[in-house]
Amino acid sequence: MDYEVFSRDENGELKGQKFQYPPPLSEGGTRENFNRKLTNAMYMMMRQDFLQNIIGPRICSWHPGAETISVSMRGSILPSMEKAKFMGTGREEISEISTQYLTDIYCQKELEE
Repeated sequence: MDYEVFSRDENGELKGQKFQYPPPLSEGGTRENFNRKLTNAMYMMMRQDFLQNIIGPRICSWHPGAETISVSMRGSILPSMEKAKFMGTGREEISEISTQYLTDIYCQKELEE
């Protein structure tokens, strides 16, 4: 799961910063912990209400000052077996990465007038 955090800088301009959940295994932690978080992310992406109501507030708490968070999922698309025979020998060579937008999470509630 990829997400981009949008917050205002000192000039009031909206800036975005990209993150990944779970963070890559190379950033520390154990394989077991990474696998649990990855399974959690896949489960949360199945339903938009889970993203909005369960993991959304958690991500907002990780990024104080965030206004909006744009959530997307990224994965590999593999060709059919017949097409793969002509494309190469390794999965890295024949797959293509696809990103699909899922939802926006609003961290700061609008002020009531």
